[in-house]
Amino acid sequence: MILEKYFCQKCDTELKKHERICPNCGCNNIFVKKNLEGVLILKGFRRIRKKIIGFKKFAIEILKGWQPSKDKKKHPNGVNKYRVINKEDPTKKDSYQERIVNEETGKICRNIKEPLCKHRHKQVKKK
Repeated sequence: MILEKYFCQKCDTELKKHERICPNCGCNNIFVKKNLEGVLILKGFRRIRKKIIGFKKFAIEILKGWQPSKDKKKHPNGVNKYRVINKEDPTKKDSYQERIVNEETGKICRNIKEPLCKHRHKQVKKK
């Protein structure tokens, strides 16, 4: 909720919303102070990429955080997404990991761990 308060610029007297002239000093310069009250929830998303000579795009990519869902009916509050693509580590042999969790229920909607060479991104067909 945003609260607005009006003040005289000269004497700092609080004015009513409709007043254009200060009743205290007669000044017609007024200013507005806006205060935000309530709870503000910030949701963030981060992408980290490591680039190395010899790789076309990136060697490692990590995505983590909240995202709005493409399916608003299933996930109206969005989803928490965690994805790691690793092309660098020879022991993991180009791994792809992705976990998507429903923001509202905490239920895991998607959990994938597979070699990157076998992963195929599911694309939505355009009409």
